[in-house]
Amino acid sequence: MTADEHRDLTERLVAVADAPAPSVGFDTAWAVRQGRARLRRRRRASIGGAAVLTAAVLTGTLLLEPGAGDGPVGSPVPVAPAATPTTADTPADSAARTPGAAGASPTAVPPAVGDPLASEVRFGWLPAWAAGVGYQAGTHGQAATAGGGNDHSPMIRLSLFPAGPEPAVDSTSAFPQVKSPAPPVDGRTAYWLTRQGSAGDHILRWLTPSGRWAQLYWWGGKPADYSDETLLRIAAGASFGAWDVPLPLWFAGLTEPFRPENSSIGRPANSALPWFAEIEFRVEGRTVEVTVSPDVEPVPGDTVLGPASPTCRTEQGLKVCAAVSDGAAPAALEQLGGLNGLLGLVRVTGLDEGTWTTDVLRR
Repeated sequence: MTADEHRDLTERLVAVADAPAPSVGFDTAWAVRQGRARLRRRRRASIGGAAVLTAAVLTGTLLLEPGAGDGPVGSPVPVAPAATPTTADTPADSAARTPGAAGASPTAVPPAVGDPLASEVRFGWLPAWAAGVGYQAGTHGQAATAGGGNDHSPMIRLSLFPAGPEPAVDSTSAFPQVKSPAPPVDGRTAYWLTRQGSAGDHILRWLTPSGRWAQLYWWGGKPADYSDETLLRIAAGASFGAWDVPLPLWFAGLTEPFRPENSSIGRPANSALPWFAEIEFRVEGRTVEVTVSPDVEPVPGDTVLGPASPTCRTEQGLKVCAAVSDGAAPAALEQLGGLNGLLGLVRVTGLDEGTWTTDVLRR
C-alpha cells in the first residue's frame, strides 16, 4: 500500500476510535460478522505486515461505523416484500415504484413468532454499482444496505430514527461532525454530516412525512461513487412503511426458549453465493445460529460466511447449517436432539425466490 493510503486508513481508524458508540440503529452483530469475514480473507491474502495492518484498519472501521441502472430497480436479494405499507410515511406514488432493498428501524424488536426479518424502509432508485441489496433486523434495530459485488465496492445504508427530537450531532470527538445544509428531500429539511479533518463519514439526513428522521450513510468505494446528486436521488426514492421480508426457510415446532435475536439476508461481497441468510437465536444465554444459502462450491478467495464447524444438510439445492457460536449447547437444544434435531425442524422453500415465505417461525 502507498504512504497516502496508509495515512488515510490510519485517519479513518482514529476517527472511528474517537467517535461515540454507534446508535441503536446500527446492526452490530451483522457488522461484526461481515468484518470478521473480511479480516479472514485479507489475512489469507496478506503479504507482510502492511497488508495485515490494512485489514485490521478496514475491519475496525466496519465494526464501529454505522451503518441498477438509470431508473427504479428491483430487489435482487431478497425478493421484494409483498406486504402493503401501513404507515403515513408511504409516498403517494409508492405503488408506481419498483421496490428495492428494505429495512431500518432502530427500535424494532424481533417478534416471538412470524417473520424475524421486518423492515420499515426500502430503496427505490439505486445507481448502477448497487448490484445487491440486503436486510438486517434484530436487537440492534433494522437496516437496509445496498452495494457492489466485491470487497472494495461502495456500500450504502438506509436507516430510520425513532420518533422524537432531531438526532444528535457528534461534536465532542477528535473529529467532530460538521452539519451543513442540503437541498430538501421531497420538499423537507435535509442536511449533510461530515467529519472535520477526516475522510470518514459522509451522511445525508432528512425529515420524513411522519416527522421521523431518515439517514443515508456510505462507506467504501471511491468518492466519485457518491456524488451529492446520487445520494439525494436515492433519498428521494426511498419509501417508508411496514414489510416482512420473505426468507427461503421456515421452522416447524420451535420451542419457546428459541427466541430470534438477529436476522439478515444479503448478497455477500467476493463470494460465489448469490445470497446468504442467517437467523440467530438466543437460548439460555447462548447464541444458536441457523444459516441457509445456495449449495455452491466456494472458489479461491471467497468470503468465509457463517459459523465455524457447523452441522449441515443439503436439500432442494440449498445448504442449511446450524451451530452454537459461544460455548456448549444449551439444554433446550439438547432436548431437540442437538444441532441435527434443530435442523430437522427447518423446512426450505427452494431456490425460487417466488416461493419464499414470511411465516418463518411456526411454533
